Amino acid sequence: MSRLNAFYLKVQENGHFFLGFTISLFLLLTGFNDFWLGADDGYYAHTAERFLNGETPHVDFHEIHPGYILWGHAAAMKLFGVTTLSLRYPLLFLSIIQCVLVWQLLRESGRLPAMLGMILVTSLGMPTCANPTANLYALFFAIAAFRVAAETDLFDHPGKLVLLGLMVGLCVLFRHLSGILLGCGMVTWLLSHPQVQQAQVVSRSSGFFGRLLLFLAFLGVGGYSINRSDLTGLSLFAFPALMIALISSWKARPDVRAVWRILFPCGLGLFLAFLPLAIYLSIKGIWQVWLQDIVILPLSLISMPFFEIWRYSDLLVTVSGEISQITNTISTINYLTWIGLVLVPGIAGWLVARRFAVQFSPDNRHKALPAFVVCAPFYGLASLHFEIPLYLIWSTPPLLLAGFSLWGKPTRWQKVGFIGLVVITVGTQTTLVATPVWERSFAQFVTTQPGYFLANSRLEGRAQINLTAEETDFYQRSLALIDENTEPSDTIFSFPSHPQWYFLSGRKNPTAHLFAGVSINSEHSLFELEAQFSEQPPAMVIHKTNDKYGNPFTDSLRHWLDQRYQLIHSEKGFDFMVIKDRQPK
Repeated sequence: MSRLNAFYLKVQENGHFFLGFTISLFLLLTGFNDFWLGADDGYYAHTAERFLNGETPHVDFHEIHPGYILWGHAAAMKLFGVTTLSLRYPLLFLSIIQCVLVWQLLRESGRLPAMLGMILVTSLGMPTCANPTANLYALFFAIAAFRVAAETDLFDHPGKLVLLGLMVGLCVLFRHLSGILLGCGMVTWLLSHPQVQQAQVVSRSSGFFGRLLLFLAFLGVGGYSINRSDLTGLSLFAFPALMIALISSWKARPDVRAVWRILFPCGLGLFLAFLPLAIYLSIKGIWQVWLQDIVILPLSLISMPFFEIWRYSDLLVTVSGEISQITNTISTINYLTWIGLVLVPGIAGWLVARRFAVQFSPDNRHKALPAFVVCAPFYGLASLHFEIPLYLIWSTPPLLLAGFSLWGKPTRWQKVGFIGLVVITVGTQTTLVATPVWERSFAQFVTTQPGYFLANSRLEGRAQINLTAEETDFYQRSLALIDENTEPSDTIFSFPSHPQWYFLSGRKNPTAHLFAGVSINSEHSLFELEAQFSEQPPAMVIHKTNDKYGNPFTDSLRHWLDQRYQLIHSEKGFDFMVIKDRQPK
């Protein structure tokens, strides 16, 4: 066989991979510097800069993430420059690696499902919302953990179990909610795996220790799911995971020695993941404030009223009730996309639960579902954290991959279905970019037309992000206003949220509050801030009126500031104020 023929056969064999990878790479590279979620991008950039300047997280400023995303963002800013765009490069690199991992996970299901799964997961990542969010880092480490767990000799090699524990640990330390849910799913998969079961069940109490761990996983999932959603959300995302956890704790009989052979190396991996952070926290002596920030502040966040406003049932019912607005092909595709992205992951979760139950029947006791299939419903539970389309696309890719895996070898019509699913999923990019979801109704969100938001203007300076001309002009005017009324050495204060003003203007934030509506949550915290401002008032205060992060304490703060500051400009809901008796420019 000639070299040319051999090369042709190799290309033909791997053609699906190269085509899927090329499309995925195109999606990643064409939009990674377009649009932003100003408050979120600003939060990550502001914390990274303060960390680089020597400030201590959880002491000098609040940080609700465990730690590693801050380290990663600070390193990116050090390497690529002090801009918001710099924070996207590490995630872009990981997204490219993720393409290969997804292909490897689905390869046994067929080349077409593997190729389309790769495109699907990629399109639901940075191309849809190029925000350097902890959610996408967590997704990467979850998929990396699934790839490690796919090794056929996993249980025979402690080193691979250490690596598995390391990946789960990193997922936890980038976004603890997603990581904990992944951990519950992984415990369920590991301890219910046929290779871990007792060869002969002596009594119903046998395997008690392993079953106790499985029951604790069930309690963890159940505890999180309580009061997280309405019946629609619970039925689609919570009940499948609860059923899997309950079945495993009832049916599985893990051998105690096998359990310890798994726990020790996996625990070592978790320890190695946590070790650098633990050393840092110990050197700084900030364990207590770290726990307060990553446990108490998130609880304060999810108790805010706006978390209860959005429900996936609203997307299904409200948009369908206003179907008259869906008047053309594009809006129809968008409608089908978002209805599908609510229903399909839920259906896939129930299919996984059904197949998992069959695993314990006598005819199937030696056949185990892959880890990513069993863990997918657990990971998908994170979509109930805040029921907007952003959290849906950040949390459900493993469920969609599980759906691809369970589909089997595709028939002609299934191939059409596969391709159609990818086409309409890529269509999410026509709706999700630019204006944050919560600033539009679900109906407006779904019926948004391509071209309505165009990233046709670049916000230079410390942003280096392409935005709409309208948004760019607004930021340029506002930053000019800040420059005219403050000195570079002055401080400013933005509340209840929107820390992007600190980073974009280069002005310091004199407080530890980044999302003040979350951390100013008591009379004590309000009094402390007022006392600080009485002694050292910031040169400018920026207040976002009707902000969803607002609370009674930030409202009281605004009344207190009105006695000391004068309004000089108001635009797009932002009030810019300077100290009274100071001549505005």
